[in-house]
Amino acid sequence: MALYPCDQGGHRYFGPQQTVYPAFVGGSTVYRRKMRLCPQHFEGFLQLLNDRALQAVDREVVPLRPCCILCGQDASDSSLMFFATVYPRNGDRLDYWAAVHDQCSPAAREDWLLAQG
Repeated sequence: MALYPCDQGGHRYFGPQQTVYPAFVGGSTVYRRKMRLCPQHFEGFLQLLNDRALQAVDREVVPLRPCCILCGQDASDSSLMFFATVYPRNGDRLDYWAAVHDQCSPAAREDWLLAQG
């Protein structure tokens, strides 16, 4: 096992890497990054995804009424989208998506450590 810095706060942790790849996409603008997280912060981000985003599942029909990843309100008419690929320890890859209101985008990017730009 290696000693890694957690991208949420910079503290170090032992153990296998758990990674989230968040991305905000709007037209030709894309903000994305890799987040290496300690178990506690990984669980926090995963809970947020489960609460505010839809999981992309093969061959399964899901309701297409996306909510904003930040405020949780209906964002069906938004042109901004949020995507996340998650690699949990000892688990299969998970993919999530949600919409983002224009006015929520700066704060949402900050929450997902993508505030620059």
